[in-house]
Amino acid sequence: MRRMGIFLALTFILLTEILSANRVLAYGEYDDALQHYDSGQYQEAYALALKAAELTPRSAAVFDLLAAIAFKMDDHATATMTFERVVQLRGFDELAGVSNWEMGTAIYVRMALSYAVIGDCKAAKAVLDDGISHHPYDKTVIEWLAVMTYCAEGWGSTERMWRRHYTERELSNLIYHGLYDIAERAEKKGMNYLALRHYSTLFRFSYQKVLGFYSEQENEILQKIIALFRRLPLKPKPPRAAIQHALRAQKHINDKEWQEAVWSYIDVIALAPWWPAAHYNMALTIYAQMGAQPVAVREMEMYFDLKPAGENEQKARKKLKDWKRIIQEEVKRGATFSDKEPFLITPDREDW
Repeated sequence: MRRMGIFLALTFILLTEILSANRVLAYGEYDDALQHYDSGQYQEAYALALKAAELTPRSAAVFDLLAAIAFKMDDHATATMTFERVVQLRGFDELAGVSNWEMGTAIYVRMALSYAVIGDCKAAKAVLDDGISHHPYDKTVIEWLAVMTYCAEGWGSTERMWRRHYTERELSNLIYHGLYDIAERAEKKGMNYLALRHYSTLFRFSYQKVLGFYSEQENEILQKIIALFRRLPLKPKPPRAAIQHALRAQKHINDKEWQEAVWSYIDVIALAPWWPAAHYNMALTIYAQMGAQPVAVREMEMYFDLKPAGENEQKARKKLKDWKRIIQEEVKRGATFSDKEPFLITPDREDW
């Protein structure tokens, strides 16, 4: 029994020394990784941080650094998985030998952004809900929580929750720039389907739904959407809500309720600005209501910008050519129009 006791004591001492040596080695790797991270050498930093994680697999600080590096490299899927490990450790840090390591605000924001980029806005909001409970007065956490509230729940919930903190204009600017940031991160990483989804959300948020007019901001987003859509090998299906609005528009067309049909197609475009059929049918409906108008031409040109393929393409080219010819003839007779007001203005004459 005495020999067994001595053996166990020696084993304990040996394990303690091994663990202590591992911590020393891990700290060296961690410190080097941190220096590389601060100097922007993320690949080298990630390799060193991985070695530190192997030596101290229960260090919240090491996994936080790994997640931060993955975030900087735009590897958001890895970042979220690594952030989750930080959360699982619940403040325990083997490297520092403490059990009350605190998650800073940057961790919450990075984790939420990574979740949003990979398309999980509900998880992003949940992260920031937790973050604000620990950092209730942090401006960055509060701002991103407002963005993620819109991303996860829409404008109604966002306005109800945040109207005491911001004016409507401040809140709109905050959400716009936040959504743009998320979309750009997805696009930069080459996540084209997710980028299309994020830019479409941004367009829906920005879209003023004014017939015949896209603002400079809306046009900028549309150009990004068109470029992304054209690069996709498999085109996405429109969301169910967009299809429902399209069916409602068709019912109005059948009843010759042209104005109502136009507004239904505006709702379709708000939800699926990349759907070629939405712009094609919008153009035809405008023509049915008002004749050859620059706004109908604009929608048909948008249809062609999206590189459609199918039975409508040849018909659409002929219609577009005819409409442009009619508009030119009307302008020769005295009609005017401008890019800001894309409708023909005809002289007030009896013989017009």
